[in-house]
Amino acid sequence: MLIQNLIINGGFERGTLTSWSSANTTVTSQFSHFGSFSARFQSSPFTSYMGQFVPLNPGESMEVLASFAKVGTAPSTPVFIQVTFYDSLSNLLGPGLGTTIPGGQIPTVNNDTWLKIDQTTTPAPPNTTQAFILIYTVPQAGTANVLVDDVALLVAPATGNTGPTGANPPTLAFTEAPGSISIFPPLNTEVIVASITQNVLINQQLKIDYALAVEIVATANWSILFEMRLYRDTTLIDTRIFNRSSTQAGTQRFPLASTQVNVVPATTTSTYSLRIIVTEATAITSATAHNRDLNIITFTP
Repeated sequence: MLIQNLIINGGFERGTLTSWSSANTTVTSQFSHFGSFSARFQSSPFTSYMGQFVPLNPGESMEVLASFAKVGTAPSTPVFIQVTFYDSLSNLLGPGLGTTIPGGQIPTVNNDTWLKIDQTTTPAPPNTTQAFILIYTVPQAGTANVLVDDVALLVAPATGNTGPTGANPPTLAFTEAPGSISIFPPLNTEVIVASITQNVLINQQLKIDYALAVEIVATANWSILFEMRLYRDTTLIDTRIFNRSSTQAGTQRFPLASTQVNVVPATTTSTYSLRIIVTEATAITSATAHNRDLNIITFTP
């Protein structure tokens, strides 16, 4: 029986990302596993991803193939691969595969070595007409760019008609705010450091990433405690706490980043904001937030 590769442009030999939805991803001719091109996830404060819908019938399983390498000798961020199943109305039916490639397993392309991944999805549930594969990395400071090549979804064709390809690829919204904004003084006051307003639909899944640096000016024997709070409108959806102290005076800068997945409760227009509140400060002259980056990847079932 003939085995069919459902992925279009999986080797990126068109020299573009045609047929892929993507963000912070480019095609390079500098490196390749086979052929002349590969895709390159950019090492940045934002999530890099690529995804594609393919037609699929109920009961079919797919073999997932891809090759990975990193550029240079810096450590690699982990790579995530997800496959999900949908019906003809783009309703999410369930997961088919979720796997993580630890960054330490990805070899450097400088040695002309690649890591080949070979996984198999679960059988597609009833009413499946399409599947979506998503390959992505999350922001991590000081990491290398990741290369992807020869992506394939292999399946033996079944009889009957297949459904249409999906109409709802992931979308990206982001804000990059250079410069600084004061977060202290005063004490116990929330300060909005970044925000995004967008239209959302009920049950959409939002992957929210942020990165920034907090800089303090302090005298000797200082301490500081602050919270990074992520809001959907006036609803608090995530909190991260930072606590640090030292005997040395001077200026200190702390790079910070986090990620959160949130399910939209209602169809509306919402503002997602990152706020910082300093709750304790000893011997702190001032605190400022710098280079505030916020991005939202929206997945529509």
